[in-house]
Amino acid sequence: MILAGRSQTFTRTRIRVLSLKRYVVSKRTGEVVSNQTVFAVTSLSPEQASPAELLRLWQSHWRIQSLFWIRDAVFHEDHSTTRTTHAHQVLTAFRNLVISLILWRGRHITATREYFARYPSALFRYLNLSSAGL
Repeated sequence: MILAGRSQTFTRTRIRVLSLKRYVVSKRTGEVVSNQTVFAVTSLSPEQASPAELLRLWQSHWRIQSLFWIRDAVFHEDHSTTRTTHAHQVLTAFRNLVISLILWRGRHITATREYFARYPSALFRYLNLSSAGL
């Protein structure tokens, strides 16, 4: 949960230093579990991006980074040995499709991937496909 953020503009160097305070609060107890301050630097001027716009850009950056983390941690993409011309791009597209479908259905990515790896016939039923014709 993001509660506060601010930016400081240094006019001589034309950079802005941003600080963001994050608090993670336990839903069960209501107590603060984690308190963290993170920083960023940008060359965008106040006229180019308001503090609210900078926050939106920051959050969208981490949304993309979390996709990379999921592909590596859950699907072990960094350990892939595929080195043919476009195969790695095709596999990445399939991984992104799988992640999108799982998130669209509101399911946990790791548990869903492990379940379908264990029970591939369930995957075919889930997708309304017949494994006999493949």
